[in-house]
Amino acid sequence: MMALHAGLANWNISSPDTARVGYHHGMRLPLPRWVRDAMLACAGGVAFYLLHWGAHSFWYLPAGARFATLLFLPVRSWPWFLAVSELLFVPEARTTGSVATFELDGLILFAAACSGPLWLRSSAWSIQPMRFAAMARLIAAMALSALLCALFNPFVATFVALPPMPWVQLHLRLLFGDFIGMLVLVPPCVMLLQARPNAVHWRRWRVDVPLVLIPALLLYVGLNTQATQAQVYFLLSLLVFVPSIYFAVRSGWRGAALALAVSSVTVACYRVWIGHADSSIESQGLLAIAGSAALLLGASRDALVRNQQELEIRHAHLAAAYARQDRLTAELQDAARRNLEMAEELRRGITAELHDEIGQNLAAVQARVRLLERKAGAEGGELAAEIATTLTRMRHAVSGLLSSLRPAGLDDFGLVHALREGTIRSTVESAALIWDLRIDDEDDRLDRLDDGTRTALYRIIQEFATNTVRHAQARRLRVRLRARDEATGTRIVLALADDGHGFASNRNASGIGLVGIHDRVRAIGAHMRLRNGAFGTRLWVRVHLPGGG
Repeated sequence: MMALHAGLANWNISSPDTARVGYHHGMRLPLPRWVRDAMLACAGGVAFYLLHWGAHSFWYLPAGARFATLLFLPVRSWPWFLAVSELLFVPEARTTGSVATFELDGLILFAAACSGPLWLRSSAWSIQPMRFAAMARLIAAMALSALLCALFNPFVATFVALPPMPWVQLHLRLLFGDFIGMLVLVPPCVMLLQARPNAVHWRRWRVDVPLVLIPALLLYVGLNTQATQAQVYFLLSLLVFVPSIYFAVRSGWRGAALALAVSSVTVACYRVWIGHADSSIESQGLLAIAGSAALLLGASRDALVRNQQELEIRHAHLAAAYARQDRLTAELQDAARRNLEMAEELRRGITAELHDEIGQNLAAVQARVRLLERKAGAEGGELAAEIATTLTRMRHAVSGLLSSLRPAGLDDFGLVHALREGTIRSTVESAALIWDLRIDDEDDRLDRLDDGTRTALYRIIQEFATNTVRHAQARRLRVRLRARDEATGTRIVLALADDGHGFASNRNASGIGLVGIHDRVRAIGAHMRLRNGAFGTRLWVRVHLPGGG
């Protein structure tokens, strides 16, 4: 079968009509198709004939050579293979005087042997990658060919020195013999021609073959000399089946194919050497079952390794994507914080300008109007009083504007005082709502927060209170603010709730107030959760500040 390796090393089953091209002295020499088919068929036929001389009915390697040849050769070259193999067998048949019968027998057996390869080709069987389903289909195809050949063999072939046995026993022995021959040759051929071992396989085999496989087979040979038939079966089970499973786990189906082929050849050669070539049905069944199980286990192991590699690649891609997402999130958070800091700084500047310029000027004008009111007559005094009233309203408006731009007391007295006595409370209570505030901060952590976090928390409460007063038609606004020290820093939890009718998702869910809340939450790296419905609106904000804020 090795003669096929040179011609089929790069053969593709899916494109059997691809012409091979050779090179001679730098010239491109196309190889005619019929010449190529004839050469490959002759190589397969010769391999089939040579293996026949070293085989017997209970361990039939030619069945494996025939199956591998039919599997890898194009269908158009099958008649060449049949002709060559039959031509080699005809002289042997002439010695018995049954040439015509032998030719008919060969056609029947050839048709039975073609069943498995034809089924694989019709089902679009793929070698790469060899998954569990592909290996199971290959084993099923080999079993199909072995079964049909075993059914026709007793009627069309005469086995030399075949002891008399029951019909069922004869069929089972022939079935196992053909199937074992296929298990021994077909997977190694698949491995050599289209799924060659990689460097990892060779590195493991250099260790496993001399340390595991060869000692197990030598132990089998040494113990088998004094063993009974039952003990032989036990030794075969232990010293052949176990290495095949070990190689399947270590090297996948390729390792199982190698271990099975070496073990089977060793067992067969040893049985011939001691003069007991015919194995028992139990031993044949063990080799067939152990070989199939090892190949399936190896294919499952390869699929598991391949899936693990794919998962690792996907995990690496996800990790890179998460890293990019974290980087973009950090950049977005920094940008949002800078924007809010710039906005607050601008508000602080505007507040200072309004307080220093407009506020002082209004106070000066109001003082002069009062002086004018005392010096003027009745009509002038009445006009001066109206001007003073207008100036008072203007001062109140400017004071409210100053409070909205920069909360009074937030910089001087801290967040807790601004919430308890500031403009948010007065705004809520002036709208006839109950201001329900509870702050849990035993160690005054909130007043030690940085300016950005302190301002963001205040603005979040302010935006929520403004939406409640304007849209919710609520009776109560509840505010819960808690700060706790943890091993990694300070955790702050803010809970806001009203008992209004909520907001319309198509109107206020993306309004300026909620957008501002989202921006401030994002700027301080917090997490928020918003619930809205007929029961009212609930907002939870959680922020973790490393190092205690």
